Amino acid sequence: MQTLLRPLAVAGVEPYASRLKAAPDDIVQMFEPQEINIAVTGGEAQGAWRMFGARYERTVSIDAWR
Repeated sequence: MQTLLRPLAVAGVEPYASRLKAAPDDIVQMFEPQEINIAVTGGEAQGAWRMFGARYERTVSIDAWR
């Protein structure tokens, strides 16, 4: 968060700037709903999930790779 979102907040970009000004005990929404993307692939017997920072590039059909 320090290297990705803080520079935007310091530059005055909303909503990040308002979140930076929030009191320590204020509840802040960390991510905007449109910033959350989920990729579903699989077939594993023991599924797992991972969360990482990235940006949206494109939607690709996994079935077309076969």
